[in-house]
Amino acid sequence: MHPGEVYVAHAGVPHYLGPRISFIEVQEPSDHIVIPETSGADDDGATMGLGWDLALDMIDYTAAGRAETLARARQQPRVLRTSHDSREVRLFSDDVLPFFDATALEVPGEIEVSDGRFSVAVVAAGDGWAEGDFGRQPIRRGQTFALPASLPVRIRAGREPVRVIRCLGPAGP
Repeated sequence: MHPGEVYVAHAGVPHYLGPRISFIEVQEPSDHIVIPETSGADDDGATMGLGWDLALDMIDYTAAGRAETLARARQQPRVLRTSHDSREVRLFSDDVLPFFDATALEVPGEIEVSDGRFSVAVVAAGDGWAEGDFGRQPIRRGQTFALPASLPVRIRAGREPVRVIRCLGPAGP
């Protein structure tokens, strides 16, 4: 795995990312999370109250080897649109979109977001501004903010290009 790559942990496939890895995890609203590396002090919390028998029954034990699993999980981002010198890139394949969606705004200049979709935005790199009817707010790497569906927002780069990941709900038909 390399920085900037996008993977989907398909249903039933256990995953562990390891130390020194930072990531943005987009989940469907009904995702169940089982945390087996619990110390045993909070089994109810680790299994979301399901109990270990049911929680472990969710795992796909027929999964392929590591290479095949990674190949299936690896996503091929594609450009959705360009605007001047900036672009919006869809991060997931079509088969994932009924569950959740995410795009990357790669902005060396500026780009407008006015697609009518609510998103949680994570500034992955750079700095700049989010501008709209609300005024002008500075943004920088590490910040998270909401982009309302009903409010057009313009993202502008500052001293360096800004990369914003938009975490979205399921894409419409």
